[in-house]
Amino acid sequence: MQLDLMAMDHSFLDAKKLHEEVVQEHCRMPERTKNYKIQIQNAQNVMLLVEEYKELREKLNSFESNKVLEIKLRKSNGYEAQLHEYELLVNQLTVCLHVSDTI
Repeated sequence: MQLDLMAMDHSFLDAKKLHEEVVQEHCRMPERTKNYKIQIQNAQNVMLLVEEYKELREKLNSFESNKVLEIKLRKSNGYEAQLHEYELLVNQLTVCLHVSDTI
């Protein structure tokens, strides 16, 4: 009988200890839930920032491509202007030569 009482007392103390652990865990749940919600929000913010970064990177690449095309176009226009000047000089020389031939 004494051993039964000791066993029951030991079981009671184990159950009481387990109950206290469960109560403590239950008390920590709201804080953990709050922390998890914050972590989820932070992860969502990071995902939005990554998406924004991708969009900005695409715009930058597009801008850089447009800038390269603009530079090529300016060079091309410069070459066309030089060609036009050379054509005018050739025409003037041709006129001068033609005039001098008639003299």
